[in-house]
Amino acid sequence: MARGLFVAAMVVVVVVVHGFPAEDLVVRLPGQPVVKFKQYAGYVDVDLKNGRSLFYYFVEADSNADKKPLSLWLNGGKISYFIVYYCYNRHLNYNDNDGNINILPLLKRIIKNKIPVWIFSGDQDSVVPLLGSRTLVRELAHDLKFKVTVPYGAWFHQGQVGGWMTEYGNLLTFATVRGAAHMVPYAQPSRALHLFSSLVRGSRLPNNTRPSIED
Repeated sequence: MARGLFVAAMVVVVVVVHGFPAEDLVVRLPGQPVVKFKQYAGYVDVDLKNGRSLFYYFVEADSNADKKPLSLWLNGGKISYFIVYYCYNRHLNYNDNDGNINILPLLKRIIKNKIPVWIFSGDQDSVVPLLGSRTLVRELAHDLKFKVTVPYGAWFHQGQVGGWMTEYGNLLTFATVRGAAHMVPYAQPSRALHLFSSLVRGSRLPNNTRPSIED
């Protein structure tokens, strides 16, 4: 079971965006200033028979959007359809066992297509402990016959330890974020942004205290 991988996984792949349904276009968000880029939000059906869909929020780059990498951020949990149930008392055909679905085969297929995957975890996460996530990532690397390309060690942000990380086969990375609980970007926004920026730029997290370009 891959419950521990529900912390988050990020994938980067270069694609050409041909458009989204007009009805999914978000004109403006509450409190958001006027922006020049387009943004969309809606649901993608993944299991019509059982009425299951995934909520998505897509934001274009502010320039040359059709030539920029696409970042896919996956989070586990019940929250999308829970918001609907609570407000409208209508994600329901949700089964508690859905949280135990093994997603390792899916990640394996993504990586086999030469798409880098980063999985991260807050080191104070009591919901999905990092040791479980790290173990599952190690098992995935073993299954893919990946060797360790970066040994498990500290990465640094603004002269301090930002967390710990290891890399397998130049395609699979596991990182922890120091001082973060289950909601990593909420608890440690600066370190989370550094981690995400490194992924998008295709660079490793810095393993020394010298300031990096992401700082």
